[in-house]
Amino acid sequence: MVGFASLLHQENLDAETRNLYIDIIESSSRQLLNLVNDIIDVSRIEAGELKINKTPFELHKILKETETLFEQLKHARGKQNLKIKLNLPENKQELYIVTDPDRLKQILVNLIGNALKFTEKGGIDFGYGIEDDQLRFYVSDTGIGMTEDDLRLVFERFKRSEQAHRKYEGTGLGLDITKGLLDLLGGSISVESQVGRGSVFTFRIPYVPAKSQEAIHNNEQAIGVERLRGKKILIAEDEKVNRMYLEIILKELPVEIFWAQNGQEALEIFMGQEDISLVLMDIKMPVMDGEEAMQKMLEIRPGTPVVAQTANALSSDREKYLESGFADHISKPIDRQLLIRIMERWAL
Repeated sequence: MVGFASLLHQENLDAETRNLYIDIIESSSRQLLNLVNDIIDVSRIEAGELKINKTPFELHKILKETETLFEQLKHARGKQNLKIKLNLPENKQELYIVTDPDRLKQILVNLIGNALKFTEKGGIDFGYGIEDDQLRFYVSDTGIGMTEDDLRLVFERFKRSEQAHRKYEGTGLGLDITKGLLDLLGGSISVESQVGRGSVFTFRIPYVPAKSQEAIHNNEQAIGVERLRGKKILIAEDEKVNRMYLEIILKELPVEIFWAQNGQEALEIFMGQEDISLVLMDIKMPVMDGEEAMQKMLEIRPGTPVVAQTANALSSDREKYLESGFADHISKPIDRQLLIRIMERWAL
């Protein structure tokens, strides 16, 4: 990443070469971010810090979103000839359940992502069925398959088959994380495979039906950005790249945003704008750090919601910030939907 980024400074680069270097940087950045996220997830699972947030939602919506995602990814990875098929029960138009939708989608993405990686021809099928009090999901591919030795190690951390190690990129953490997430959801996972013929991963989670009204209400809460209309939001962020990212993901919201580059500047803006509804505060900033700025703001107008944004992802860090006076906490890299939900919750 650093090497190719430095090459972009060359003045005699043609457009094709420059775009190639940019593609390499983007690809390497995604790999690095995936690795960091995987290591954080492993650490959080081991430490018992990863929390499960069970909520009612409509299952088919998530499955169809996942199908659409991989229809796009297969083209991006030059595998447009692969057939990706979602199989839904014919007698069910929709199914409302209670579990953690984000973790369920993470499990599906891990498994289908692996299938896409190791499949060069044929296709990938996935779907679900209801068996007594369990939901049974499956992901089937026509990829390279695994040996008996591979199957014994497939869910162990950093373990990868010899042919996968030689030909395909990856960390060997995805299936370990998937198994850890299923443990937290009260589920289980198994796999069947034959070399050269493909693999079938099957996982089960408890089937907890939900009333459709509950799920609809939950979805309305998640996307009801109209409640933010006209609100004044103060964002303190000293890193230019982070500010640029926030500007992009928040540009369509019906809010007025004030920007500060350090805690002192944020405090001055806060004092000059009496109707600030919410403050999004970076912690590590020059002149005055975010925690000191937050405490001074609350001395001026107690009860103002100030949300900490940090690179610290562990829930123990979150508890520390909440105890110091912050209303909430969001970790970087910031997820747009999570940020919007936090803004909706606190921008009164």
